[in-house]
Formats: sequence, C-alpha cells, structure tokens
Amino acid sequence: MATLRPLIERIKAEALAADRLHADDTPIRVLDPGRRTATGGEPGVKEGRIWAYVHDDRPWGGTDPPAVAYVFSPDRKGEHPQRHLAGFRGILQADAYAGFRKLYEARDGAAPRVREAACWAHLRRDFHDVWKATDSPIAREALEQIGALYDIERRITGLSAEQRLAVRQAESRPRVEAFHAWCEAQLPRIPGKSDLAKAMRYALGRWPAFTLFLENGEPAFAPALRRLLRWAVAIGRRRDNLKDSTLRSYHAKAERQLDKVLAIPVTTEAGRALLAQTKRWRGSFFTFLRDRDVPPTNNGSERALRPSVIFRKVTNGFRSAWSAQTHARTRSVIGTGRLNDIPAHQAISRTLAGQTLAAA
Repeated sequence: MATLRPLIERIKAEALAADRLHADDTPIRVLDPGRRTATGGEPGVKEGRIWAYVHDDRPWGGTDPPAVAYVFSPDRKGEHPQRHLAGFRGILQADAYAGFRKLYEARDGAAPRVREAACWAHLRRDFHDVWKATDSPIAREALEQIGALYDIERRITGLSAEQRLAVRQAESRPRVEAFHAWCEAQLPRIPGKSDLAKAMRYALGRWPAFTLFLENGEPAFAPALRRLLRWAVAIGRRRDNLKDSTLRSYHAKAERQLDKVLAIPVTTEAGRALLAQTKRWRGSFFTFLRDRDVPPTNNGSERALRPSVIFRKVTNGFRSAWSAQTHARTRSVIGTGRLNDIPAHQAISRTLAGQTLAAA
C-alpha cells in the first residue's frame, strides 16, 4: 500500500481539484477490537463509511481524464466530508445529507464556496429494490397498487384542480385507503427486520405525506411539483441538442412555473413540510438548466459505490479500520481505471509501474 499511496493521493488531489463533483457514501462493517460480542469471545463490529468523490465530465464533452477518490471514515459525522472537501470549490452533486450543509454556507459576505445541485430520488425505490433483489410477490403487489395511483395521475394530467380533486376522491382515495389497510395486514406476516417491513413502516409512519394529494386545498401542490421536476429533467436530458438561448428560456420558464407551484396553498402538516423543504432548495432545483456541465442526477457516485455495496453484502465487513482504509484506497485505483476503460489488473499494474491511468 505504501507503493500505491503517492498515486492514490494524486488521484484524490486531481478529482477534488475539479469544479464539479459527484459525492455519495455507503456503510461498511469494521471489526472493533475495543468491543466484544454478547458472548465476549469475538471482537465486536462498528459501522464505518466509504465515501466516493467522482469527477467525470465525459458525458458533457469534457476532456479531463475522469477520476474517482474513495475515502474511509470511522462514522458518518459531517466533519468527514467537510474535511475531505475543505479545498473544493465548485458544484457538488450529492444527496440531502445534513453533513454537507456547512459546505454550502456563505461566509464573510462572500458567495458560498460550494454550490449545491439537488439530486432526484426515485419514487417507490424501497419497494422496487426489495422486488428486484428478492422477486418478492408482496413487493410486486405494492408496486402494482402504487402504479395504479400513478395511472390515475397520468390520466388526469392537464385537468383543473377541481376536476383532479373529484377524481382523486372518487378513485384514488379508495385505493390509498386499501393500500394502507393492506400494509397493516401484511406487516405481521413478514419478518419485522426485513427491508420489505421497513418499507411498509416507512409508508405507514409518514402517511400524511403519502396522502396529502387527496386533501382539499392541496390536490395540486405535490403532483404539480412532481410534473414540473419531471419536465425539467426531461429537458436536461436533451440539452446537448438545444441552443444556449433555448436552454436559458427553459430555465426561466422552470423558475416561473416553480413560483406558481409555490403559490398553491397547503393546509396539512405534511404539505407545509414539503413546501418548506421546497423553498429551502429553491435555488438548487434547476442548476442543470443554467449550467450544461451539471447533470440532473447523482448516478455517477452511486455507480462508483456499487462495488463497495456488493462487498458489504457478501462479506462480514472488514477486520480493522486499516483494512477498510486499504479498500478505499485500492478502489480509488481500480475505480479510476474503470472510468478510463482500464481493467482492474491493468490499473494496478500501471500504478506499480508508475504509469498514468488516463485513457490512451
């Protein structure tokens, strides 16, 4: 590892010197000699994190060699990404993790050093992930029930708020209430610690947020916001074929439409929470429509973390913090090689030979 360290540090320096980054993290299990299991015979474990910082402008015509830096931390405290990105200036594409917030703060009257680009979460992800991983018929049933609600929403798109409310009360509400009852009936029949149970408890525990679109006074707010964001992402996907003036026009239209959405009155607690969150992210939603180099999603860093996620699922974790750190450093070499279409063994061989990992 001492041989690889200079290159690993160079990869990290090059990645973090970019003006645009993707960032994400995933948990890992690490043996902790200071702890013991309940029987006292085996060392206990603690949860660390692997962070991935990705610079890859190729999809947007960039010429810089792509790079990914992996860093291990013993926990998920915000001080770790804040330290990792202490010298970074530019746009950070990441999730809404609270540990990033200090990076976005303006200091001494100057503009923020780091600009936040919001990342869009996939609807129904919890149930879909369970179904994809286990082929669970219960998860599939959940997806079908939720899909029926989306079918109704697509059908009433473009109708007036009053018409949509009438359809939701007549068609959506019975389905929503049936889904609630179905989840309550299924929970006692499945393992309480399963991902499927967690998904159901997540839905039931946040039920006002899932049903706010049925309430009088906010039949349009959440669906209108969802339609606007989907429309903006669709524009972002074809922005390479749009002129700068056209893209600016779409950005201005998106901002005007968001103003209209934010003006829709809300009456429920869940609606007020969603409105407050939307206002907090007001300046971050459409960054990708005013800056061609910013993607609408954070898929780059999620893809980069996939090998670490697989490793976590098929092993019992690491035996020490040193081994977890070694994993992060080695993944920096392998991951950067992969971004440059270099197989893992060749990436390591090139590193040991002192050669570059940039694509030929």
